[in-house]
Amino acid sequence: PFQIDPDDLARYVEGYGIDPAGIDLEQPNRIIMSELEERGMDVIDLLPAFRRAHGEGVRLYGAVDQHFTPEGNLLFADLVTPELVTLLAGEDDDVSAGQSSSR
Repeated sequence: PFQIDPDDLARYVEGYGIDPAGIDLEQPNRIIMSELEERGMDVIDLLPAFRRAHGEGVRLYGAVDQHFTPEGNLLFADLVTPELVTLLAGEDDDVSAGQSSSR
């Protein structure tokens, strides 16, 4: 949620007295994607789509905990399902050749 909602990040930073200049919101995605791709795994970066949805007013995370809301689950499914269908159908040449591809 901190990567998606600037207000959540601001509350976190203020609450813990962290210098926001030292925070790189893209770092988790870069590291995880790099590590998974090195292992030949397919990666789907959902961060841009989640940021867009949040910017459009879609509530993606719960207020009590940070699990997806029904809308967050739907967005996740809408983004991942087409990729899974392609992979399961064997239509992705990169996957069938054992190569990873970033999405």
